[in-house]
Amino acid sequence: MTGLEIVLEYLPSTIRDKIEPVQNVPKEQNRTGTKCIEEIRLRAGKPLILKIGQETEIIDYIVKQQEILQAFERICENSVSPFKALSSPKVVISHFLPHSSQKR
Repeated sequence: MTGLEIVLEYLPSTIRDKIEPVQNVPKEQNRTGTKCIEEIRLRAGKPLILKIGQETEIIDYIVKQQEILQAFERICENSVSPFKALSSPKVVISHFLPHSSQKR
């Protein structure tokens, strides 16, 4: 299972369904020449944004606040009480998939 497949499991199916077609585009048809999704941006009331290589792909789908909460709860395994102590009401969830050139 790839890193992206693991990340997709945490997302609601409505968002996953929008990302999977982009992930499965053959390299020659993808405008970046690669299908490596490095970043998934979820912002309530805004379009779904994917960072693919050096390009930013704006998906024709508006992310709902409930979808962000669902993803957050799945990531936290429904144990969000430690995160309620955050001073900022805005929670930003970013996940970067490792680049082949990065060492872990």
